[in-house]
Amino acid sequence: MTRSTIACFFIGPPLAVARVGSGRTPLDNFSLHRNTQGVGHRHAVAPGSTEIKPALTLDMDEDGTLFSYMPRAVRFKALNKDGKLAFRPVCPWFELWCEEVDSDGTRRRRPVRPGDFPSGHGGVGWDIELGNRRAWAVTRSRGDIVRSGRIAIEPNNTRPHSVPGWSQDGTNAEPPLVSADKPILLGSLRAARPHSEFGFRARFSPPPGHTYGPSDLASRLERHESDKTGLHPAPAWRHLAILREGMRERFLILNPQSHWCGGRLEMPEDDAARSGAGSLVGGLVDADAPTGHLHARRLGLLDDMSDGVIGCSFDYGGKAHRVCARVLVGPPDFCPDQRPALSLADLLRDRAYQADRTLLRRCHGADGEPGTALTAAITEEIQALFEGFFMHDARAGQDMAPRDFKSLVNAPPNEVTGQPAYGNSFNKIPVTLPGSNTTPMHLTRWQYDLLELWIKRLESASLASARAMGETRHDA
Repeated sequence: MTRSTIACFFIGPPLAVARVGSGRTPLDNFSLHRNTQGVGHRHAVAPGSTEIKPALTLDMDEDGTLFSYMPRAVRFKALNKDGKLAFRPVCPWFELWCEEVDSDGTRRRRPVRPGDFPSGHGGVGWDIELGNRRAWAVTRSRGDIVRSGRIAIEPNNTRPHSVPGWSQDGTNAEPPLVSADKPILLGSLRAARPHSEFGFRARFSPPPGHTYGPSDLASRLERHESDKTGLHPAPAWRHLAILREGMRERFLILNPQSHWCGGRLEMPEDDAARSGAGSLVGGLVDADAPTGHLHARRLGLLDDMSDGVIGCSFDYGGKAHRVCARVLVGPPDFCPDQRPALSLADLLRDRAYQADRTLLRRCHGADGEPGTALTAAITEEIQALFEGFFMHDARAGQDMAPRDFKSLVNAPPNEVTGQPAYGNSFNKIPVTLPGSNTTPMHLTRWQYDLLELWIKRLESASLASARAMGETRHDA
């Protein structure tokens, strides 16, 4: 009989993306499928359009017991208590996994079950620590860092634990952006009861997606409208919901003396366009700024998005263990059926490929015909490129179609010089779609080398077929 031992533990997934939403119920699980008929797709790229289908979804009841169900349909918005439609938040699950090793050396990965612990629960506890460094990334002031500190959830505690964030590193020289008595809600974490089928899990719920401002925001707008500096706030600023009576006390809580709320933004327009700084800071643009430069006074607006670490602690084999995963909080996905040309998965895969250039050959072989796996990977890549292209045009209010695939792609920037190939203006990449300016966009090195490998194998297979046909005719 083969005996197995647990070699290590980890959390799956190691990284998850949560999406804000003020809806009362989390978004149901779904999967993406290719619609070979292209029915209902508004772009002329079918067949190959992406279709959303419901998938098995997990939830928990009031006492933390897990259960599953199959949704009839996927609805990204739902009615709130006030009768208005709101985005349903994406609330990812985190599960404790292990890697087993058999006596013959065979390794396999599986979820941890209550039966793996003598006590049936293993004293499994969870913890979370989140931070919002968006303002700090611009000002480099420690007082503008908003973080929660580590919040621990003891074993068998299934109630939701809120994660408040405030500026814990502020000083007189670097005033705190968010005070401890008026923190910003960054999300919540709730552990489920151990389950024989679903194992040990915890669910992260993101915040609603609120915007906060300095306590003197209203007077700032009034003052800027009346001064002679040439700063003209857009009409939309005056209609911010957080300026309404009854909402100011809740959302106008940021420190006006902090570096984030009191500074100016000055940089070349090219850099602002590439980094998205203009939309990031939310400022009053100076109409008299020099040509080619962006000058603006920050309004001091801050959202509740963050990223951080989720941990799981337990005892096994007489030792204390703690494993971690990361969670990222982002906005709702406004085009869920259209994949971006460069996804987070593409960038992570490229990081692994940059560290080990043999990865591509080991995944798809050194030579031979293209093969089913390689062809499928290329098909998905091309489809994502076209979907990302059209998604960008939809945002820009344009109706442009690529003339051919070659005009849509470009080689990655040179790793040594950083200069792009074929004249792509790498320094002017807009944030909505890398390289989608007047010249073709660039791919990751993994995507481009994968495409080259596929083309070479097609050429080799075509040449071999031509030679075989020539030999057959010669024999005849």
